[in-house]
Amino acid sequence: MVSEIKESDYIDEVDLKIFELLIDYIKKNKKQPNTITYSALTDLVDTQSVIPVNIGYRLGRISNYCREHDAPVISAIVGSLEHCEPSAGFFELLGMDTLPADKRLEVWMPIFNAVYEYPIEKWMELRDSFAKQIGEK
Repeated sequence: MVSEIKESDYIDEVDLKIFELLIDYIKKNKKQPNTITYSALTDLVDTQSVIPVNIGYRLGRISNYCREHDAPVISAIVGSLEHCEPSAGFFELLGMDTLPADKRLEVWMPIFNAVYEYPIEKWMELRDSFAKQIGEK
């Protein structure tokens, strides 16, 4: 189930920048897929309004957009420094917040692989349509 968008969940320029950074990361790592940490992504965003503990809200908006457009959940490539896996919020977004920790890998890896298998051209098209949503509900 896709989360309901609240007024505070309007897409903004920072969300677009994060989306673009994720697409660039996919392009650069397509031959050897790996995760980017929340802190590394936050450093790339380079704005004081985004820190590792709150970037998940923005990733959630981006991921919901991906789901609404039948694309893989792009935030699957963002993980913690310790485990390289997405946080609990990722699984909550998927409606699997009660999934035991030992089962998360089984759910996450196919999505992670799908993100890298999704054609770059499709990511760019999705990015373009996402950009048109800035400031809209």
